[in-house]
Amino acid sequence: MVRSKLGSVKRRLGRLVRGTPPGKALVSDPRVVVPDLVPGLDLGTVEEVSPRQIVGALTIAGQAEPVRVRLLVNEIEVDRVDVPPGEEGGVAHFRFPIKDMWRFCHRTDRITVRVGDGCLGMPDGSLYYSPVADGRQSLAKLTKRLSAGEIFNAGGVLTIPKYLDAEWQRTATDLYWRVHDAVREVTGYETFLVYGSLLGAVREGRPLGHDLDFDAAYMSQHRDPALVMAEAGEVALALQAHGFPVVARASCIFVYNRERTQRIDLYFYSFTADGDVRLVLGAASDIPFRDEMWEGTEEVEFAGATVLIPRNAEALVTTLYGPTWRVPNPGFNWAAARVMRSSDCRFPAALRPIINWQDHWIHTANDSPSSFGQVVSAELRLGRVIDLGCGDARDAALFTQSGATVLGLDRAESAIKAAVARDLGPEVAEFRTCDFLEAGAVGAAMRESHVEGSPTLYYGRHVLDSISAGTQGQLLDEVIGLAVPGDSIALEFRGLQDDTLTAHEKGNCGRRVVDPEPVRSRLAEGGLEILRDEGSSEWESRGTKPIHLHRIVARKGLDQ
Repeated sequence: MVRSKLGSVKRRLGRLVRGTPPGKALVSDPRVVVPDLVPGLDLGTVEEVSPRQIVGALTIAGQAEPVRVRLLVNEIEVDRVDVPPGEEGGVAHFRFPIKDMWRFCHRTDRITVRVGDGCLGMPDGSLYYSPVADGRQSLAKLTKRLSAGEIFNAGGVLTIPKYLDAEWQRTATDLYWRVHDAVREVTGYETFLVYGSLLGAVREGRPLGHDLDFDAAYMSQHRDPALVMAEAGEVALALQAHGFPVVARASCIFVYNRERTQRIDLYFYSFTADGDVRLVLGAASDIPFRDEMWEGTEEVEFAGATVLIPRNAEALVTTLYGPTWRVPNPGFNWAAARVMRSSDCRFPAALRPIINWQDHWIHTANDSPSSFGQVVSAELRLGRVIDLGCGDARDAALFTQSGATVLGLDRAESAIKAAVARDLGPEVAEFRTCDFLEAGAVGAAMRESHVEGSPTLYYGRHVLDSISAGTQGQLLDEVIGLAVPGDSIALEFRGLQDDTLTAHEKGNCGRRVVDPEPVRSRLAEGGLEILRDEGSSEWESRGTKPIHLHRIVARKGLDQ
């Protein structure tokens, strides 16, 4: 029900922000003023109007001071941003994150972006923008909430500013110190504020009102990128061992409290052999911050607590955000502002899936078997099942009910812990950690197991689409070699037509879509008869979007 509602909201947002047909002028509309140009300023344009943001650019000629850009619905100011001049009088970008705004807008409203009395041109050439559907709430309600002090944060959510949110401040600083202590226990390093949190502490002495999260980092003593990355992996694993939910990204790790209501973005800083700071997320300037500028940390008051910042904080902030960092810019956009980033020191790619699958099974539970498990259980005679990538044993429980014994294997220790917690009985089910990346790992686990039965089914649901293509071939060859006449192999995976995987799942969890042709060819070459080979988008869904899955079931003939 919740997923269905979310899908409905997304579709409604899409309808709300489709553009006004080109050619509508503002001259006859009393709510919108067609102004004279601001002296010394090319008005520029609005480049994007989307469900999440309004983005544009100004060309500021000979302008020393920031230029105020305002977003209005009719004559109601919804947001404003002071845009500092671009380098050498060049292009300066602005952004209004306004995801929640559309809920209050209606077809009769006129959305304008203004500098002084001037309206910037919209992407379709008109001077205003109108939704083509009505939001479910009134503009008067938006006005009331804005008057009460709410703002649109960096994600476009209408909420109270972080500097007024006492509960957020309390939970964020509490998590910060617990993460700090755990990192210091493992590495001896202090954890200090960086990025938006540091900017707020230095410029305003409080959290930025529009900020989304709490940013912190430690400074590694290593300069060799391999050592920095290995250390980052050790820190992530140690934090998980301390009980923190951890999600690994390329540039940092997300560390949550147990309730997953608060998050710290933990970065791993270091210096190169030449003495320049490494910034994996990047910086909005090319101003150097060098090792001789690093003077350790100091305590400051921030968000109702004491935290640590670099002693030379303004120098680091200048590197991160450029010389105009003193000008508040709630619509700051890394995609447009970033001018450098360190690519030689990302969080280890091979470790990211391990960290993230470990986290997944800590907080994910399935109460019912999968549709594929039900099909296999109904169609095949099950003696022993080798459940490859067993997860929390949702299908293993079904197989034991069908009279089979099960050996469940998974790379994530948290998955094995969840599987064991089902208490299926040691006489019928055994669960072990197994790294499918290692050749011979499945056979070794089978030899060490007490689970017996015949015939054997090698069952892999979403295992092929969670490992690389190279590992896929290695695993298939091993399983084919282990199978004896009468044994079966049953596989389900995301097919090539599937488009439901997120960038995070593909980049940090090792997820992918799988071409069924090499799979069926390998099975056939191994002497297996294909019993089922089909794809469909009707078996499972993610929210309202169907997942395209492919299923292959094969059996090794008795004459092999």
